[in-house]
Amino acid sequence: MSFVWTFASADSPALARPIMRRSSFLKPLLATLAPLFAAATILYTALWMYNARWQLPVELGFDDQYLEAEHCELVKSVQRGSSVESAGLSAGDRILEINGRPIENPFSLRDVWDRRHPGDAIKLTIQRAKGAAPFVIEAVLRGPHPLPKEERVERDVGRDIANTSPLAFLVVGLAVLFLRLEDPNAWLLALLFAGFIAIPGAPNSFAGLNPSLRAFAMAYRALFDNMATPLFYFFFAVFPTRSPLDRRIPWLKWIALLVGAFMAPPAVLGRFSGGRHVILLSFLYGLIALGFVSLIWNAFSAPTPEARRKIRVILWGTLVGVVPVMLVLGANDFFGFHPPRLIFVAMIVLLWLFPLPEEASDDWNGFTRHKFNVDGCSAWVVEPKHAAPGNPWTWCMEFSDAFTGRTGVPKLLATGFFHIHIQVGNTFGCPSALRHFDAFYRCITAMGLAKKGTLIGISRGGLYAYNWAVQNPEKEVCIYGDAPVCDFKSWPGGKGVGKGSPDDWQALMKCYGFKDEREAIAWKGNPVDNLGLLANAGIPLIHVVGDVDDVVPVRENTSTVEQRYKELGGEIHVLHKPHVGHHPHGLDDPQPLVDFILQKTYPARPMSGHGG
Repeated sequence: MSFVWTFASADSPALARPIMRRSSFLKPLLATLAPLFAAATILYTALWMYNARWQLPVELGFDDQYLEAEHCELVKSVQRGSSVESAGLSAGDRILEINGRPIENPFSLRDVWDRRHPGDAIKLTIQRAKGAAPFVIEAVLRGPHPLPKEERVERDVGRDIANTSPLAFLVVGLAVLFLRLEDPNAWLLALLFAGFIAIPGAPNSFAGLNPSLRAFAMAYRALFDNMATPLFYFFFAVFPTRSPLDRRIPWLKWIALLVGAFMAPPAVLGRFSGGRHVILLSFLYGLIALGFVSLIWNAFSAPTPEARRKIRVILWGTLVGVVPVMLVLGANDFFGFHPPRLIFVAMIVLLWLFPLPEEASDDWNGFTRHKFNVDGCSAWVVEPKHAAPGNPWTWCMEFSDAFTGRTGVPKLLATGFFHIHIQVGNTFGCPSALRHFDAFYRCITAMGLAKKGTLIGISRGGLYAYNWAVQNPEKEVCIYGDAPVCDFKSWPGGKGVGKGSPDDWQALMKCYGFKDEREAIAWKGNPVDNLGLLANAGIPLIHVVGDVDDVVPVRENTSTVEQRYKELGGEIHVLHKPHVGHHPHGLDDPQPLVDFILQKTYPARPMSGHGG
């Protein structure tokens, strides 16, 4: 089984948790919607690219603009030497009829042109000024006016670049979507890229298409063009982690989507042909600004230096790729500025710099490790060469590269287990760390890993493993604790027979938000205090301890857990290492650990005997 870990899952409970609860309903729904969305986006892209190259077979030699309110074509300029100039057509004239038939929509003129040949005569009914009597002129159609060689080369190169602009967004957006079908952020990215595809103007108002395809293309563009800026803000409000701005005004992203959806029907009907209202334009461009505010805020508030570095890579790529595009589009929307072709081409090239978050792979104990970013934290998944049934996993909560061979993880990888980790820093299993774990769990299960797995808590990692397990007892097959901290009063508090760690004790109190040491000591949220939920859920435990451990004393941690868990009717196995201290972790021969985890993951498998 192969994974491409393209980008991270955001901490967005409103989006992600319903998927977890109703996955049986959503899976077939998403599996239906994704191909429909993909087919529509592929069709629109193909139609846009075809129409961008399509050219009318004839022309009269003037530029025009359809005025929806007056149902006429406004003549913007007339080419010198053309037959319409000789016939008396001038800039500012309004064309009311073609060969006696009224102008009814933006395609009336072009539909007539498409059926004519050079040399055909055309009668135009003209109104020179509002209220003036119309008059008729006759002109002769000609073939497309050739450009000078230099201009033609510039046009062709620019057109080729511009005409292929949707392909990058199409390929990347759909690839991410189908790889992570149940990930809300994958849908957000695919929809955002659909908006990017729809932003370029419709060449000739899709005049090169037959009416049914034209109607589809106009509807698709109206919807996603108006949704592009709301989706831009929504995406960065929750990605790569939920922004502080969104935590303060979570409803704004939904209002933005509603406004974008509200603007789509008028756009389909051509109500915005003369330009969108300045208030709506200001709102939409304001969403772009808020998207950048969210991204910048995240870039300086992420929990670790590595996470901040990665978010800043995304930030700079977005600034370089999107800001120039938005400035040019804003100048067009607000002031009617039409950029020269070279500026337009440069704008497209810059937009391709819009980044996806980093993904990298390396070797980890002979297996491929995929490194990526989740919820502003560095994370990775080690992939087995051949995945076992159900895609089981082990999750080392802390010290993921310590004593690896002695914990049995490489042997489990060889049997088909995945091995996963997210780096939350020295946070002692505090509530903020658990939120990152929630996001990571959503990410790995969205990619197809099992809904339940094995938690590994090494040393202080015991706080991480047990605290998260207590909040999520339905997500564990078993827990493997190795010299695990099960009561922070013992370590780092040092309030018993152990050494303790004064610096870590102060750091822990800060992470948990305790006002003073008295509040920390009185707290009843340690693993030793909260074993009932795990026992009731039937979570089996296995601990490995050194009997002379003076850092995390056995009697204040594992022995307390063992006694209380058995009293609660839970299953626990403790493997003692005589004359061994806190290090080394694991076992000289980790097969008992491997057998235990395999047997709990696949109960039909026999387990080797080991002490209890």
